[in-house]
Amino acid sequence: MDEDLVVVVPGVMGSRLVDREGREVWGLSAGSALGALRTLGGSLRALELPEDVGDGPAPDGVVARGLMPSFHVIPGVWTPVQGYAELLGFLGARRFGLTVDRSHAEGGAQGNLLVFAYDWRLSNRFSAVCLKARVEPALLRWRASAPQRRDAKVVFICHSMGGLVARWYLDRLGGAEIARVLVTLGTPHRGAAKVVDQLVNGVRKGPGPFKLDLTRFARSLPSSYQLLPEYACITTGAGGLKKTTEVELPDIDKDLVADGMRFHEEVDASYMPGYPRVPVVGIGQPTPTSVELDGNGVVIHTAFDGVDRGGDGTVPRLAARPKAMLETDPVIRGVGEGHGLLAAHKSVTDQLDLVVSAQNVVYRAGSPSKKDVIGVSVPDLHEVGEAIEVSVASPSRRTLEVLAIDESGSEAGWAGVRYGGATDDDGRPLGSATLGGVGPGGYTIVVRAPDDPRGISSVAPVRSTTLVLGVS
Repeated sequence: MDEDLVVVVPGVMGSRLVDREGREVWGLSAGSALGALRTLGGSLRALELPEDVGDGPAPDGVVARGLMPSFHVIPGVWTPVQGYAELLGFLGARRFGLTVDRSHAEGGAQGNLLVFAYDWRLSNRFSAVCLKARVEPALLRWRASAPQRRDAKVVFICHSMGGLVARWYLDRLGGAEIARVLVTLGTPHRGAAKVVDQLVNGVRKGPGPFKLDLTRFARSLPSSYQLLPEYACITTGAGGLKKTTEVELPDIDKDLVADGMRFHEEVDASYMPGYPRVPVVGIGQPTPTSVELDGNGVVIHTAFDGVDRGGDGTVPRLAARPKAMLETDPVIRGVGEGHGLLAAHKSVTDQLDLVVSAQNVVYRAGSPSKKDVIGVSVPDLHEVGEAIEVSVASPSRRTLEVLAIDESGSEAGWAGVRYGGATDDDGRPLGSATLGGVGPGGYTIVVRAPDDPRGISSVAPVRSTTLVLGVS
């Protein structure tokens, strides 16, 4: 591990953005998820991209500067994400002792951990070109820094959309030759049905400044269309499932939808042998998987072809692996966790430990079966004063509690899970909990057994994320 170069590629919204003057237009200088959203909200119209941006650079001069360390979300673009401080800390001092590479800057220190920030608004094809331009010179410098490193390769660890950026580089731009392994954490290799809902239906929650046209912003981003599902998942009443390019999706650009489909087709057609791919897949969570056209909008469903196959709450399990990989491939790792927490979860770092170092580890979460995993469903967005309704599927009718943890790590709400008589398709009892009186901000929703806060028993705690908009 210490002889290779490790590259971390974040997902949607995971990189801070600054304008030509170096002013932060998306970041955490304000100290919270709401602060970051307000920062973006002040210049949202300016950050919309023109229709003809294609696979080119940002015409507004905005550039990426570093990763988002903690909770962040833009309603209507993607799921709330916990951040990357935990992952970077694990790769650094807590486990492998990797040091961040700054050698691309004049006088910067050589290191073996390259943190790749990119403008997530742009086409993944363009971001992959930028990744190539950063990785290959850094690898040459790393190889030249010591004799034992002359054969060093690159370990790619990618969260969410970052896996699509890496795949385009590896399979389309020659990066496969230098790759040791590609690990993807909740990457929508075949897209995500949730994006159809976000682009078509948009987001209407939030008072005051949060009534900005976030839907219009999302629809201007080439990357949004490259997250649309590649697989046939749309029901129209005419029988059979259709792809996004085979139906008329209301209010969104047909050419951009077609380009999103081409992106997937091109990267799938270029699937290169020669380096291992290790998808870490979220399992057991209710996940939008299919879409129904309904008048002027769409309705999303967790069932696909009559079966609820689960996922991480955002990316369906069936879409979180490359199309060329079978679901039965034993290299696929399952983790019972929500999408926004995958890069920060202990069980995921355990998986990384095994993949990149072949060490013996103890797995705290993850299971091949939904029946052994708590399933959690909570809306991404709430208005202040609106109760947070949490739906839970439990492996048994055991006592569970739900906590809301704010961005400082403090408990902001608690409720017990109540059960009715219903069960899900796997026979798990269905329950619910209501959290009231939670103020504005970003929250991690934790569902756990009250006598088992660390998840040592057979039922591990599961988390999701949500944002409360407004003012107290």
